[in-house]
This record gives sequence, structure tokens and C-alpha cells, in this order.
Amino acid sequence: YPDQSLYPANSVPAVVERLNNALRRADQIEWAENKGEMLRDWMVPIVADAEAGFGGALNVYELTKRMIRA
Repeated sequence: YPDQSLYPANSVPAVVERLNNALRRADQIEWAENKGEMLRDWMVPIVADAEAGFGGALNVYELTKRMIRA
């Protein structure tokens, strides 16, 4: 199916936040289990599509701000 952006404007920032929280938690668990020694770098870049901001310039600004915060 083509991407018709039939989802809420906050759905992508919400998924990015969930991904970041999962990676952060994995980092904490590994640090605790290995007595502070890090075997992997869990904090990897996340590339997320912000579409066209679901509207005008203010919508783009708000969506980008939420993506950065997430």
C-alpha cells in the first residue's frame, strides 16, 4: 500500500521515543550485569521519516522539535 500518511502526527515521535527508551534500558542492563564494563554501544543513531510535517511551517517546526526531544 502507498504511504498516505493516514496516522496521527505524533505517531513517529512516539515510536522514536520508545526505541530510544529500549536502547537506553539495554545499555543500563548491560552496564549493571558487567560491573560497569561496556561490551556494546547501545546508543546508535535513529533515522526517522518526519514526512512533510502534516501541514504548514509551524507543524514542521513542532514535529521536528518532538523528534529531537524523543
